[in-house]
This record gives sequence, structure tokens and C-alpha cells, in this order.
Amino acid sequence: LENALGSVGGVTVGTEEVVDHQRLSGAGYCFSASAPPFTARAAGAALERMRSNGPEGGEAILGRLRSNRERVNEAMEGRDEEKVMSEIVPERLVVTSDPLSPLVFLRLAPDEVPSVDDDESDEGDEDPDEDRLYSLTREEQSAVLDAVAASCLRRGVALVSTGDRVSDHLHRVPPPSLRIALSASQSDRDVDEMLGVLRDAVLEVLGA
Repeated sequence: LENALGSVGGVTVGTEEVVDHQRLSGAGYCFSASAPPFTARAAGAALERMRSNGPEGGEAILGRLRSNRERVNEAMEGRDEEKVMSEIVPERLVVTSDPLSPLVFLRLAPDEVPSVDDDESDEGDEDPDEDRLYSLTREEQSAVLDAVAASCLRRGVALVSTGDRVSDHLHRVPPPSLRIALSASQSDRDVDEMLGVLRDAVLEVLGA
């Protein structure tokens, strides 16, 4: 429920010992395998709101979220009238997330497109070597995306550059990406402004 409804969450910053202590001693563990009462109540309130009608009910909220998601998908696929992301996607950035997700992940476009032989050779591999398609190292890709995110922030839009930093304990380290988080609270104008700022930031960092 914490992922589906956002009923609980947080971040702990510190040494590995401190983080492990906080994680293992947190409220979720104080109540064995069951959810703590306050997180269960938060999830229940979210479900009640999703079942309710009216302008702030579940259908209205989910409808606005779907509309924002489709607006971004149209721009990324070049189906919008303004062609705001023309020459950005897929020439400079590629979408790696599912079209149904309100979390949009973008990574740098590869220098070359994998051939059919490459795809066949990767079948059955747990960790195909995608890095061979890039002239930039992962650290360099992270630096570029960090610069794009910083440029967006200066323009009033907050995107997340995931970087290549969280690698411990992962079976497969995800590639450096930009993460866009869409929500029902964003208006059409907000989405359009975000797309325009992202375009300008990419052109600033990577050149027109």
C-alpha cells in the first residue's frame, strides 16, 4: 500500500549503521508483519477518497492523472500540435518507461541503434551490455543529465536525475536517467511548461 497509495514513506541519511538501525527499528517492524495503525488509516482514507464522487473524488483525480500522462505521451511521440519535443525525443533522449506509468523515465539516446543480431545475441542474458551503444561512460551520462536537471531547476521545474549512484546490493544497476513525476494536481499549463523547460534545458546542455 505504501507504493500504490503513498500511505507511508521517508528517507534516512547517515552512515550504513544508522540507516540500517532506522530501517529495522522503524514503525513497520514494531508491529511485526502487519501495518502500523497510522499507515493503515492513511491507506483507508486514500481508498475512501478514491471511491468518492465529485470534483475531488477518485474518478476525477484519476481522470486528471490519465489526461496529464497522455499529454506527455503525445509530446514524446510527436503527436502534439506544437511538436514541443521535436528533435529532442528520440534524437537526444529516449523514453524507457511504460506509457501507462505516471513516472516518465528518459535516458540519453544511444550513439547507435542495436542491430537484429545484437538483440538475438542478448536473448537469455541477465545483463546485456547496453553500454557498448554509448560513447559516454555512465559517469559522463550522469553528469550530462545532472546538468539538464539543474538547468530545469533554474527555470522553475524540478526533475530528478537518477544518476549512477545507487548501485550497492542491486542485481542490475539501472542506467542514468531523468525522472518526471506526473500528478493529478498539475494543470495542462503546468505540463506544457514542464515540457518546454525540458526542451530548452536539453538544447542548452547538448547544444542546438
